[in-house]
Amino acid sequence: MLLRGLLLAVTAMLLSVSFDAAAQTTRPFTARYTINTNGDIKIVGNGLMTCPPSADCTLAQQGLANGTGLNNNDFAMVDVDIDADASTFNSSSATMTIPSGSTVKFAGLYWAARSASAQRGSVLFMTPTSFGYSALNATVVDTAAGAANNYSGFRDVTAAVIAAGSGVYTVANVQRTTGAGQWAGWVLVVVYENMSETLKNLVVYDGYGLVNANNPVTIVPTGFLTPLAGPVVTRVGAAGFDGDLGLVGDSFSVNGTALTDSLNVSNNFFNSVI
Repeated sequence: MLLRGLLLAVTAMLLSVSFDAAAQTTRPFTARYTINTNGDIKIVGNGLMTCPPSADCTLAQQGLANGTGLNNNDFAMVDVDIDADASTFNSSSATMTIPSGSTVKFAGLYWAARSASAQRGSVLFMTPTSFGYSALNATVVDTAAGAANNYSGFRDVTAAVIAAGSGVYTVANVQRTTGAGQWAGWVLVVVYENMSETLKNLVVYDGYGLVNANNPVTIVPTGFLTPLAGPVVTRVGAAGFDGDLGLVGDSFSVNGTALTDSLNVSNNFFNSVI
């Protein structure tokens, strides 16, 4: 989840990585990176599984239920593989745009899926300036108590993003299980400094928790700095996996206020939208 600030405000990012039948926090949400500077936080990502081609799949991707429904539980999910590379079984890309004149201070790559593979802590990563993939091993791998095949990996990729800058980033070979109800994806988080932007308290939070609408996970951030006077404006975003469009009742709230925007409604916040 991403808390980003405007003006002299609080800015932070909190990353949640799974949704399932019971609420459990496997790894408590804590600050991964923090800095007080002019700048902001960017977050991009993509999925790595889709429904197999069919009329019902096309309708589901358009948010229109017909026959089989809207959720990954309704389809025998298959890999997304966009790179035309025979050595990868899945791959997807996203464009990271870092403002001109910025200095990247931190970049973290997160991936998550459901798999029992011993290789789930390894992925392939391609930057806008690299000639092919680099193999990465996670420095943190989280698994879910009671649902151990649900997992998440993390790797600091700051040096790679500093070298590459803005452009298309691709992640491949995230270990997964295909079939009904399966999911996989990744997220890239970048903290940058830019003196043309306002001063903020930038904090990257991450952790691992399984949640559903009836069993919330509560995160209590601490240590934020705010101005001594005047309004504090905070933007809030969220990254999670296995959020279904057809299952309502899930929300993302700050101090009891359910958040919403043009893509994420207050009672279906995690709704399969990037």
